[in-house]
Amino acid sequence: MIGKQWRIRGRCFVLPRDLDRSDGIAEETKRWLTGKLMKDGGGGNGEGFDFTREYQAHFGNLSPVLRGSFRNPLPGAPKELGNGGLTPRSPIGDDELNQEVALSNFRVVVIEPTRVEFLDLEVPSKTIWVPIGGEAEKTENLEKFGKVEGDWRAVEVWP
Repeated sequence: MIGKQWRIRGRCFVLPRDLDRSDGIAEETKRWLTGKLMKDGGGGNGEGFDFTREYQAHFGNLSPVLRGSFRNPLPGAPKELGNGGLTPRSPIGDDELNQEVALSNFRVVVIEPTRVEFLDLEVPSKTIWVPIGGEAEKTENLEKFGKVEGDWRAVEVWP
């Protein structure tokens, strides 16, 4: 994959750890997630979806070393300040997935893409994908170009 780049533009949402709580912001976020991401064969309407379990699953899917990096001292802090009682470079095994310090620094991020680009410098070629009827398709006048692939328009452009 040398000389190849993927670029994604869109809105980014950092999910709170406690998304299963029942307040207005959490409920609004869950409605957005279930409406946008779980429609059209993507998992139903979200009824009965366990956000806490999913959050923990994302953390658990990381390697033990990467999980452990979330309990390292603050990046960029002078070493002379010490490690604040943290255990840098210490992996978190599968039996320690509830490690509070690491979980407090871990977040799940959802990106709602509005444009995806693939640049291949070896060929050279570049393809962009924009949602059908989306803002990018209109502002870039792409309605008449490329081909439709599901809900997306793929357009070959000059690199």
